[in-house]
Amino acid sequence: KTPLHLACESTCELFKGDRRIPPRGPPSCEVVQTLVKASPLSVPLEDLEGMSALEHAIFSDAPIQVIKLLQHVTRRQCERHQEKHYFDVTPAPQTSA
Repeated sequence: KTPLHLACESTCELFKGDRRIPPRGPPSCEVVQTLVKASPLSVPLEDLEGMSALEHAIFSDAPIQVIKLLQHVTRRQCERHQEKHYFDVTPAPQTSA
C-alpha cells in the first residue's frame, strides 16, 4: 500500500494487535492533500486487495472534500494516460528480413 492508501484507510493497523493506539477517525483532508500534491501519480494505483485510495476513503467515511479531490485527480490521471496512448503514433521499428 502507498502512504495515500494508508492515510485513506481508517481501519489500517501498522502494528497488528497494538491496543495502545486508539482507533482512527476518517481520513484527514490536510494529510490527503499533502500526499496527493507530493505524488499525484499514486492516486489511481490499486493495492494488493485491488482497491484505490478513493475506494479506501469511501469505505472509511472520508469527508466529501477528500472524495472529490481523489475523484478529480484520478480522472485527470486517466485522461493524461489516454491522451498519451491516443496520440502515440510512433511507427513500429522496421525489421530486415
